[in-house]
Amino acid sequence: MGGRDAIEVDYPYIVKLELQTVMYRVPKIIKNEHICTAGVLTPTWTLTAAHCLTLKTKKVRKLISMVITIRYGTLENSTTSNILYAITHPAYRLTTDRIQNDIGLLKTEAIPLAQYARVSALDFATMVGQEAALTGFGLTNNAEGVVGDARWVNKPLQILDVVIVRCDRDKSVMKPSMCLARRCDKSAGMCPGDSGGPMIHASGIVGVNSLGPSELGTLCLMKSTDPVYDTAEVTPISPFIDWITDTTNKDDDDVLY
Repeated sequence: MGGRDAIEVDYPYIVKLELQTVMYRVPKIIKNEHICTAGVLTPTWTLTAAHCLTLKTKKVRKLISMVITIRYGTLENSTTSNILYAITHPAYRLTTDRIQNDIGLLKTEAIPLAQYARVSALDFATMVGQEAALTGFGLTNNAEGVVGDARWVNKPLQILDVVIVRCDRDKSVMKPSMCLARRCDKSAGMCPGDSGGPMIHASGIVGVNSLGPSELGTLCLMKSTDPVYDTAEVTPISPFIDWITDTTNKDDDDVLY
């Protein structure tokens, strides 16, 4: 995300999802790869995009396995928490030309934080014209022009100030969706790795990052002349408030079976 640096203590609940490659028997971590961003709601529940959860933990070879973990903390002092299980919304669908109900939850080991995220029940249909902030640890660049995920180029969480606009339903590939406009003359937008990051409003989390603009592609390149009304599509929270509340309040056996 080509935004501004966040003050890390202001957003302790925004975390990274990493894919760890681990020696199966030792165990020894060979590689950490950033894949998505997420928001911690309670010590044991984290919110993200459903499409971030489709990569399953797997044993690659006899001695190597791959597992998704959560990294939280600051650039200088971070640690990881194991994911116990992941849940995508029951109506989540992803096809070649459409994504629906792109929201998911992670049950984790306890993540002790000074502050947890809160979700907003504000009806997303009433929010056109209001300001919000996209957040993400995805692709960005440092002062030397080196491109990589935020942690790899030694940058904190990135914040992009946006305005909520009406979606062009003929072009939208998401349902439900909120559409966003970046500030004029800002060459920035949602990038790979920002998926799942909370969209922050004064009332709380009102959306989850799902899709960046088509101009960005895989290298996250955007020019100031690209359409200002093509910054991102975000999955709104308000249609899923009951599902989030019910799921996070249930016992594990009730969630899984």
